Amino acid sequence: MVSAYFVQQGFKAFTHAGLKSAFNKELVQAGKVTLSEGRLFNQLFSYRQDADYKDFVIFEEAEIVELFPRVSSLISMVEALIMSDLK
Repeated sequence: MVSAYFVQQGFKAFTHAGLKSAFNKELVQAGKVTLSEGRLFNQLFSYRQDADYKDFVIFEEAEIVELFPRVSSLISMVEALIMSDLK
């Protein structure tokens, strides 16, 4: 969803780190998402990096499941930003 937002804005991130940087600058620092949601995005980014590049990473189901409501909320917030720009 964050990638979709930046595509809509005409921004092209060539790396995942570039997307993370843009998210923090353009959405968190600009106040379009809360600091808490920024931390969540960064946590998810870190999890993705660990899962992709570290050996034998195991995530506990309970830890991941508890993130679902917060992730859903973040997705909805970014979707609302996308939709508001379409009006």
